[in-house]
Amino acid sequence: MERIILQPSGTNTKNDFITQKWNNWAVRDIYVDIWEDCIGDTILFIKNNYIFLIATINDIGYDEETNPDYPLRYFFENIEYVDIPIEQFNEIIGYKTNFIPRNFMLVKEEYLADATNFLNNFKLNAYDDEIENEAYQKDIYKLSVSSNKNKIKTPQSKKDLIEKNGGKYYPRNLSFAKEALERDNYKCMLDETHSTFKMKSIGKNYVEAHHLIPLKYHEDFDNSLDVPANIISLCPNCHRMIHLGEKNDISKAIELLYEKQKKSLLQFGLDISLEELEYLYNN
Repeated sequence: MERIILQPSGTNTKNDFITQKWNNWAVRDIYVDIWEDCIGDTILFIKNNYIFLIATINDIGYDEETNPDYPLRYFFENIEYVDIPIEQFNEIIGYKTNFIPRNFMLVKEEYLADATNFLNNFKLNAYDDEIENEAYQKDIYKLSVSSNKNKIKTPQSKKDLIEKNGGKYYPRNLSFAKEALERDNYKCMLDETHSTFKMKSIGKNYVEAHHLIPLKYHEDFDNSLDVPANIISLCPNCHRMIHLGEKNDISKAIELLYEKQKKSLLQFGLDISLEELEYLYNN
């Protein structure tokens, strides 16, 4: 079994990693021999007693001329942004780590299996549309018409997370989703010719509500992501493709949807570039 490494992020924050699209980290010269066999290890970045990033180390490289004190740089992939209180993680591993002064800690081998299971659960719970998606889509169609008579046109304040089934979720306003489906005339915004079936409750083509900026990144924005401008209609096939498809297909879809929604997103105080949005989906 590969190692699990806890890496303090120093002065750098979760938002720094996201906005700067960091996928590598420099290592001090006194630890080079420890890191030389790190490919395949799990890396956990920590800030303010929270684990905020889980990834897999996939490569290492040397650059002794640029910065002799930090000659090795490791690269990581399969990036998942999370919010895990370090005390919860410590309870799982019994506070058993091999401490390497000033740089990082290793989870002891006998606790690796439990630690891995714990982290996998958090990674699953980080997805906004995976765990409760089916119930969410059904409940939208229980609303006969959008309940927002006076449709909102301004940024909305963020809400507190709710806990359910062992995970944390951002609360979603069903009427905002209904408003978005009505706005899109119950057509798939990636291809309006995609036909599914008519919902017996309203006699309209069945589509699903998808948050263009995923809700799991709510902490990285000043305003709520659960607003009509950030919700678009997709047929079930396109919805799954955006979550599970190949990188090139996802990028093409995100570019098309972003061009349709970018002005509306700004209206609701959601300032994000296409490059930043693609990064959220591809990491």
